[in-house]
Amino acid sequence: MKKVALLIGTMSLAVATLADNRIRVANGHAATTIKTSCVETYQKAKGDELTETFSQTYPLSPTGRVSIANINGDVHINVSDQGFVKVDAVKRAYSRERLSEVNVEVENTADSVQIKTRYPEDRNYNGRNHGDSWASVEYTLTIPRRARVDGAELVNGSLDINGVQGDVHASLVNGTVKASGLGGEVKLSTVNGSVEANVATLDGAKSVTVNSVNGAITLFIPPGAGADVKASTLHGPIANDFGLKVDDGQYVGHNLNGQIGSGGARIRLNNVNGAIAIITAK
Repeated sequence: MKKVALLIGTMSLAVATLADNRIRVANGHAATTIKTSCVETYQKAKGDELTETFSQTYPLSPTGRVSIANINGDVHINVSDQGFVKVDAVKRAYSRERLSEVNVEVENTADSVQIKTRYPEDRNYNGRNHGDSWASVEYTLTIPRRARVDGAELVNGSLDINGVQGDVHASLVNGTVKASGLGGEVKLSTVNGSVEANVATLDGAKSVTVNSVNGAITLFIPPGAGADVKASTLHGPIANDFGLKVDDGQYVGHNLNGQIGSGGARIRLNNVNGAIAIITAK
C-alpha cells in the first residue's frame, strides 16, 4: 500500500516556493522525500487568522472507497467522472504554533483513499486565550461519481455531499448534514444538528437510515418511488407527503409505519428532539 502523508509545517507569511514543499512517501520498505509541483502550500494572514492550503490528487478506481475523519472544520464532497480523488484543504488558526501542529494524513491504494486530520496526542487546550484555540481544517473533496463514501466522521463541523452515486455513510457530533443527488445506500447520523437528504434514485435493494438526537430530519424521495417506511420521534412531529398515518403517544412520542407506492426500499428515520419530514422531491 502506498502511504502518502502530507505534513504541513509552519511557513512564512508569504507564498512558499515549491522547492520548500515535501511529501513523505512510503513505498514498500523504503521511504523517500521528494519534491512535487502537485502540492502548493502557503500561509497568509487574514486579519489575525492564519491560513495554510494545499491541493493534491490520488488515483482511485471508479467504485473505490473514500473516508475522512476531521475534528474541527467543515467537509464538502463533490463528484466528477475522473478516476481520482482531489483533496483541497485549508488549515486555519490564530497562531503559527497551532497551525503547524495539525497535520493532514492521506493513505491510498488503487481502491481506497483515507484522509485524517491529526492533532498532537499530548496537546491540552486551556481555552484561556484566542490564539491558543485549536486549529481547524476545512476540506473540499472531489471523488469519482460512483465511489463509496465509506465513512465521513466529523466532530465539530458540517458536511455537504452532492451527486455521489455510491453508498454514503457519515456520522457527525456537532454539525449539520446536507446531501443531495444520492444514489446508493444511505446512512447518516448526527448528535447536534439537522439532516437534509435528497435521494435521486431509490433502488429497492438499497436502504436509507437517518438518525438525529437534536435537530430536524428532512428526507426527499423521487416521485413514483416505492418504499417501506418506519419513522419515530420522542419530541417532535412527523409529517409526510404520502398520506401515511402517524400514531401519537399518549404523552410523548410519534411513530409512522407505512408503505409508499408498491414498497421496496427500506427507510428508517429516528429522532429524539426534532421533527421528521418525508417529502416528494420536485
